[in-house]
Amino acid sequence: CKFLSDLPSSTIFVDCKRNKKVGLVYSEDFTLHETGRIFVDGPNLILKVGEQCLVDPYYTVESLRYYAPLPYGAVHPERPERTALIYASLEATGLLEELRQVSPEAISDSLLATVHQPDYIAAARHLAQTGGGCLGEGTLLSSRSYEIARLSAGAGITAARKILAGELKSAFVLSRPPGHHARQHQAAGFCIFNNVALLTHFWLEQKPKDRVLIIDWDVHHGDGTQSFFYEDPQVFYLSLHQYGPPDLYPGTGAVEETGAGEGLGFTVNVPLPGKAGDKLYLEVFEELVPAIVAQFQPNLILVSAGQDGHFNDLNQLYLWDPSGGMALTAQCYHRLTQTVRQLAETYCDGNYMLLLEGGYDLRNLSNSVVNCICAMLGLPEMVTEQLPANLAVVNEGASAIIPRVRQLLG
Repeated sequence: CKFLSDLPSSTIFVDCKRNKKVGLVYSEDFTLHETGRIFVDGPNLILKVGEQCLVDPYYTVESLRYYAPLPYGAVHPERPERTALIYASLEATGLLEELRQVSPEAISDSLLATVHQPDYIAAARHLAQTGGGCLGEGTLLSSRSYEIARLSAGAGITAARKILAGELKSAFVLSRPPGHHARQHQAAGFCIFNNVALLTHFWLEQKPKDRVLIIDWDVHHGDGTQSFFYEDPQVFYLSLHQYGPPDLYPGTGAVEETGAGEGLGFTVNVPLPGKAGDKLYLEVFEELVPAIVAQFQPNLILVSAGQDGHFNDLNQLYLWDPSGGMALTAQCYHRLTQTVRQLAETYCDGNYMLLLEGGYDLRNLSNSVVNCICAMLGLPEMVTEQLPANLAVVNEGASAIIPRVRQLLG
């Protein structure tokens, strides 16, 4: 595997003139959301974030099944370097020059309240103003976190305004904190506000007759996003994820979860085994996604683009799962994005967005996002990887999975 860090600084990948219709929404301020360090004290996890030092109210060492000693503490996996290093990788490869850079604007109070309850918004604001602490499961705030969460929630909306104005066709939203676990009144899974849900509500306010497809390829099921649109026939939610319980957070996303009321049939969950590998994952994705798009006929495609299905990811505190991960490579993410781009060009006038969700191994996260951006630009993949020799992928074919999901499509 040739990683970005192995390449000479003089390497030039991109040398062409393009009409910059692919946007990158990014701000250095995303690094100001500090998530602190985690220490072990007997069975307890001690959280040190902002001005606070407290016992984790949700998890213990035993409940996380993480027994490695942590004498100097562990950095929270949703750390500031995630977005900063991705941006640096795009700059180093020359891809940044091919993108239209867009500065995000913080979400307004009125838009934030379209998804989240006022008392929850107030609780998040108060916690940050008083020095920080634990807002929800694994979700830590420091003094700037409320402000930066609003910036992250507004980043996709900023891109949407550019698309609606004809200035962009597509965009990668390089923001943090992520959002797909956040619910109306609850933080969870490192997520404070649900970025993709807020973006969807904004789009439908501007285009009331449109249909929005949300594809979630984060390794964890987007339980928060699903909850917002479970009864909504204008929004199709499709999630491919490793399935629990009890193996992987959040333990939701069974194939039987298909929506309710008028939204029945507009939620499709594709639970996959851990270590599925590129072949199985792509076979399922490329069989089902084009069929769903052709049937639903969306006007906009949004992707909750978590990169934590990578073969070298789920190996940190709060994420530790020896049987976890999809065993995917960086080139798989190129192919996934390429499929989305081609479908958007056919059905959505080229309008789609990728929003960063998970992905916590810094080097591999950057490599995967670089490949996503390449696909958005119509370029071949830059990073190719080989699975470690000792990593055996699941031999089960898609033949056992696709028919079960296809019958839900009618």
